[in-house]
Amino acid sequence: MINPEIIRIKSWVYWPKTLIMAWVHGNEKSGIHAIKMLKSISLVCWELILINANIFAQKKWKRYIEKDLNRCFGQKKEWTLECRLATIIEPYIQACDTLLDIHNTTGSTGVRFVICEQDKHLTSFDVDIHLSGLDVLHPGWSDWYANTLGKHWYCLESGSIHEDILVSTNFAYQSCLNLLKTLGQVKWKPKVYTNKIKILCKDIYKTQTHSFLLSKNFWDFEEIKKGQLIAFDWKDKIFSQEDWIIIFPYKQEKIGNEWFVFWKKLD
Repeated sequence: MINPEIIRIKSWVYWPKTLIMAWVHGNEKSGIHAIKMLKSISLVCWELILINANIFAQKKWKRYIEKDLNRCFGQKKEWTLECRLATIIEPYIQACDTLLDIHNTTGSTGVRFVICEQDKHLTSFDVDIHLSGLDVLHPGWSDWYANTLGKHWYCLESGSIHEDILVSTNFAYQSCLNLLKTLGQVKWKPKVYTNKIKILCKDIYKTQTHSFLLSKNFWDFEEIKKGQLIAFDWKDKIFSQEDWIIIFPYKQEKIGNEWFVFWKKLD
């Protein structure tokens, strides 16, 4: 078994702890490069923990090997590689005060956004969109697990896996650095980003068969109308129940995986 890479950077005060995690999905690069850049950071206080989570999936350049790691946290453990990785990582989430989980989307639009359930420190992130409400419908991901423990957590979607890696890496690194400034772990004054569009998760569609086909190529954050045909799941036609926004409409690998998420823009 290949264990996650765990780096601990300590100052003269070890508590509270901040955890920054990447490579939960092995085909998402910007977070791991950002973590490499953070290894030499000098802290004025507290402890910083950096985790490269699924190194084995990265070596295969796959999202995961046996099961999506971001569905394994806080769940009944199966004898899979990713569930064993989750068992190793969970104590670090339990011990931290703040979690930042860095991802890339698989779409081609490169839209950057942050997912979290609280507004504290949200101004650290240079994004226009704040998503919430996913935890209720989406147990098992690292941020959901942190939320059940009462932690401050943020899932940063730092750009598409298809765009220039230098661009998304620099964005991820600057986001990490600005959060650490906001937390007071780095001595420089943080930048403050406000006026985010707030979008609430409404529903998740999970595949019922192996024969699934989207009705068209959807973009992240594309607006869809009530009654619009979204997909075919074998013989079933899937229609939108409301005027919604669609996000993550990408190919998945197994029955029961999420194919897309419906969201509603808040006033």
